[in-house]
Amino acid sequence: ITGGEKRYRTSYGVDLRQKGRAYNGPAASSLTLPTDFAPAINNPGFETTDFTLNWYKLSGNATWAQSSAQAQAGTYSGLMSGGTATATVAAQALEVIPFRGKELTFTCYLYQAVLNQGKIRITDSASSTTSSLSATVGSWVQFTVAHTVNGGATTLRIDLLNDNGSEACYFDTAAIALTTGSTATTGDYIRYIDYNSALYLARGSSLLKYSGSGNWTYLRGFPFTITDMAVLGSQLFIGQGIGNYMYYSAASSDAATTWSLATTANNIAQFFAEIGGTLYFNSTATAVYSIAAANGTATSVGTIGLTTTTITGMTSHANLLYIMKTDQPYERASGGTITAIMPETISETSATSGKNPLSWKGDLYIQTGSQSLWRWGSSTDIETVSPAKFAVAEADFGGAVKALASDSEYLFAILQNTTKVEILAMREETIDGDTDWRWHPLAELTSGDCNHAWVSTVGSKRLWVCGDTADTPTFYYLPANY
Repeated sequence: ITGGEKRYRTSYGVDLRQKGRAYNGPAASSLTLPTDFAPAINNPGFETTDFTLNWYKLSGNATWAQSSAQAQAGTYSGLMSGGTATATVAAQALEVIPFRGKELTFTCYLYQAVLNQGKIRITDSASSTTSSLSATVGSWVQFTVAHTVNGGATTLRIDLLNDNGSEACYFDTAAIALTTGSTATTGDYIRYIDYNSALYLARGSSLLKYSGSGNWTYLRGFPFTITDMAVLGSQLFIGQGIGNYMYYSAASSDAATTWSLATTANNIAQFFAEIGGTLYFNSTATAVYSIAAANGTATSVGTIGLTTTTITGMTSHANLLYIMKTDQPYERASGGTITAIMPETISETSATSGKNPLSWKGDLYIQTGSQSLWRWGSSTDIETVSPAKFAVAEADFGGAVKALASDSEYLFAILQNTTKVEILAMREETIDGDTDWRWHPLAELTSGDCNHAWVSTVGSKRLWVCGDTADTPTFYYLPANY
């Protein structure tokens, strides 16, 4: 480059965004993933008043309630009493996939009214192991049970049992530990989110955290694969897909033991969008609901589009809700009316159309089909800004747009390129009086796919990308100022 050039066709490993200058492209880096962790138990001390949202009654006719009559630690315990002389069981579902083939040890204190009354158990979808009984009555005794999780288990839970529901049995101070084997997270990387001054990454059914220094830490897991995350007020919400209730953190806290499982009807979420203190989510492939608070009454927003097409994502844009489907996107007006906004995309219907939409600088960007990227400003202001349109016959830049992210200056797009992904930056630029969109290649990353991209300032300003289970969540440093 001599300094007189005003355009270039393409580049690899070099950043040519500045006129007359060429810089090395941003280098990829990553953080170490966590190992050797144990499942997280919600409310192990039975101290929160909504403890039955997590320790649900599985079977039996005894009453299962919080009690202050006895406590091994703290103020409260869980009490089973007032039933017949048959068994009552309370349970809590745990994350299972990282613990397949590993031995876990579950402990809990019991206070029995009669001997040989209570016990604890670890149960997976293939088998279970139950603790021994105890002849001690009238005082707290710690029960212990070890269980090797079946290598093909699809569910995992811990159980509290009172074999004589007509007599009182108290439970307190539950804990679980990894005793044999080494654990590691597994599954596809789903998405990133900032919350409470930290960066979070969903991988499979596990939630990882980066606080700005060090490496990824294992925060906790959930019974089913995480499909999305959102922040409402001071709480972080976790969607577990169609058919599964969402989880939510305590206010302004991600403490692993203080999460709760929603139980109110239709608090089931695949994708989220938060707008003005309301959390929107789809509970089926076509039905959208909203809540104003955790575990709140779910208000129906409506059935979106055709019942033969499915929702692929949603986002907030100009304080309105936009719902993506496999055939076309929809807008929910301030009055609640739902309207299709881009019928042009019907011809590009695909299973991934609409995934990872992004609102940036007053416009909404939506990817569809095998390579299209649309800029939607209004019903009369629509254009395609697909990288392939600006790099004709350049196969490396003709793939599907997999994810979008942005900072104050650039929109970043991640393109599929067989076993690699291409990372590009775009904005409007004026050259010789011609103002148009300009795409700039920044980096090429060996990766099977890209499921999400995110710009975060946790630690320092970086562009984060993540993909399939065999890929590595990767970041690129971004300038604080351009």
